[in-house]
Amino acid sequence: MRPDARTEPDASGDPLFDEAVGLLIRLQENPADAATRATLTRWRERSPRHEQVWAELQSIHAMTGRALAPARVVRRRRLLQAACWGGAAALGGWMLLPGAILAARADYRTGVAETRDVALPDLGRITLAPETAVAVDVGAGRPLLQLLVGTIWCDIPALTVPFTLLARETRLTTRAASFEVTEASDSIQIAVARGQVTVTSAGRDEALAGAEWLRLFGDGSVRHGQSAKDNEPAAWRNNRLQADSEPVASLVERIAPWLSGRVVLASPALGRQRVSGVFDLSHPISALRAVVWPHGGRVRQIGPLLTVVTTV
Repeated sequence: MRPDARTEPDASGDPLFDEAVGLLIRLQENPADAATRATLTRWRERSPRHEQVWAELQSIHAMTGRALAPARVVRRRRLLQAACWGGAAALGGWMLLPGAILAARADYRTGVAETRDVALPDLGRITLAPETAVAVDVGAGRPLLQLLVGTIWCDIPALTVPFTLLARETRLTTRAASFEVTEASDSIQIAVARGQVTVTSAGRDEALAGAEWLRLFGDGSVRHGQSAKDNEPAAWRNNRLQADSEPVASLVERIAPWLSGRVVLASPALGRQRVSGVFDLSHPISALRAVVWPHGGRVRQIGPLLTVVTTV
């Protein structure tokens, strides 16, 4: 699958947006300055387009706190999806682990744009996607792996005892399988490439075989399907992102761990649009642009630690 030809956007910035960011930063640095406020008023009155850009920037600023002030930029581990699933309620009550707790619990971790192969003695191999953390427990006779955050690929050979993986409240069990598990903001996503995996969630068991996938959403809903024959399992291991009619919001979230700092999707309507294609994660900003461009999306980097996806 190839992205649409329209996904080769002009990478040049939007001068109006840059002007608006400059005015906002000036206003933050000195909120009481009458000259800055007068300049801003005149700037907004120049055209409806100026007012539209300012309104969009205010919306982004409300989502990111004071992230547009250079001294206030703070790194986050996750995509902020502004109201894409009804705000915080969409997370189904799941909270991200604070960094210090995550570091204390994790046996293996990865950073931005970093993948890591780990050999587990007598258990097989796992591969961590960027910004992933896992904890391993092999002391109770039943090997247990806990996905704390991110995405993991497991390649488990034939075992004499079941191998168990926990992701939030979901339990996966197998004796021999290759599969991928993602802890997304709104769901747990499982894709099996080989063997059989039993998924236990909310008191129900479901068996997945090769080429089957399952998504368990925080609201209790479930989606099940079959992977396309040409899909490469866990293609991110080779710096590729494959999508088959996937929501923009989901793809932005999957690209975010390859980018430093915070990624903000500012348009819920854009997030609901669907995209198919193969995208190059070795150039994540270009991949992000290719995902959103067919639906009128724009990608802007505001300093080194903030990336904003918007329709303005």
